[in-house]
Amino acid sequence: MELDSVHVLYPRQVPMRRVAKYLADSIDYMESKRMLAYCDSMLVLKQAEAEKLKKNFRLDKDERYQDVGNYVYKLLRTESNAERCYLQATVSEKAEITLKSTYCGAGAIKYTRVELASGEETVHSEEVPLDNVANHSFADGGLTWQMLSLKDEAALSLLNFISTHQQDRIKVSLLGGKSYVYYLMDSEKKALGETYHFAIVMRDIARLEKEIQKANYTIGKFLAEEK
Repeated sequence: MELDSVHVLYPRQVPMRRVAKYLADSIDYMESKRMLAYCDSMLVLKQAEAEKLKKNFRLDKDERYQDVGNYVYKLLRTESNAERCYLQATVSEKAEITLKSTYCGAGAIKYTRVELASGEETVHSEEVPLDNVANHSFADGGLTWQMLSLKDEAALSLLNFISTHQQDRIKVSLLGGKSYVYYLMDSEKKALGETYHFAIVMRDIARLEKEIQKANYTIGKFLAEEK
């Protein structure tokens, strides 16, 4: 803070300001070196953890159309849940998280949010209006499907609840139009809980890689100026 104040208090003292800038850059350089060493070691651990978790996931990616694929827990694949109500979570290769709630039934319910409850504890999603692209429906063969998608923090909030209540009964309520209620199976709780864990690890990897990039930039800039 004192180094920064030099530029404000003594704007005409160019030699002093140069020394202050050099000292500030030196501090950034030393901090970046420490950060780089820490992130490099943590990244190895997190990548190893992610590889262990990946064995229960399948990477869905069409190389012709997609630059980024999505990891989905094998039990939660869409083709395994064609005509039922369920929650499906995916984690992209860039650590983007999506939680999709699918309703399937004889008639439309036009729901706009999802609520989870276990005992006296509840958590609910933000409202996603029917005219939002993240909330769409269609009918075919006498059945109606409606899919509501939540992204990143909104998805993690519900996944965290499921992860925390692995041993408890979890009620899923689809609200906003006609209410519809069902309960998660033990296998679904396990799959969604593991997806939450995998999402956190993938986010940690993305954050560490970003910090490494920033540290390398700062170190490289300082060394270039030193020359």
